[in-house]
Amino acid sequence: MKLITYAADNPARGLPAILGDVLVMRASTGERLALLDGPALTARRTAAVTLYAARALAPLPTGAGCWCWAPEWQALAHVLAFTEALGVDEVWVRGRHEAASLGSRSVHQRGLYAEPAGDLACGAATLPAGGDRDDRAGHLLRGSVRDDAFVAAIGAFTPQMIELDPALTRDIAARGQVVIDSASARHEAGDLLAAGLDLSTLATLAEHPPRRDGGPVLFKSCGSALWDLAAARCVAA
Repeated sequence: MKLITYAADNPARGLPAILGDVLVMRASTGERLALLDGPALTARRTAAVTLYAARALAPLPTGAGCWCWAPEWQALAHVLAFTEALGVDEVWVRGRHEAASLGSRSVHQRGLYAEPAGDLACGAATLPAGGDRDDRAGHLLRGSVRDDAFVAAIGAFTPQMIELDPALTRDIAARGQVVIDSASARHEAGDLLAAGLDLSTLATLAEHPPRRDGGPVLFKSCGSALWDLAAARCVAA
């Protein structure tokens, strides 16, 4: 049972936009097995799915960088996943409400090289990862990406939320490949809907789309309750 609250103004208060708890119970007996922190579980299971997608779809990086932005807890989870499993050793951090400086400190504390990102950082990184979202703000990622880029858009999860410039989304779709995390993203992914893509033609991770030889990859993730269940089973096993 997952109880989640979403307060868009929380980052300005120094709080995560998403808070909540996950109560894990045994289905057969109703016994309580664990009480998990919602944001921590969400961050780690989301990063795990992104890592799975990167391993399956991203061009194999050599000395790649990771481009990510706030919220800090989600961006940091992705940075740790990329550095531990993909060998990324250089990170650019960008965010709102001082999240960029906080994120840089968190990354530095883990012995990684991190610097604030400028507008051109996305074009230089082969593994950009998006983590912030704001219905009222402008697009957080615009411009162009390298042909060998893997872009993980994981911040926007409603039809109204858009973190990618629609022109960038269309450019990646034309030059490379767009994959969604699950079928529900076909009606939840504001980034793809705003770009006017035909979502019915997009493959999901479960369909195991093949890695393409050339062009950037956009992985759009809106989340799934099944990932929470999988994480809860790992903890309660």
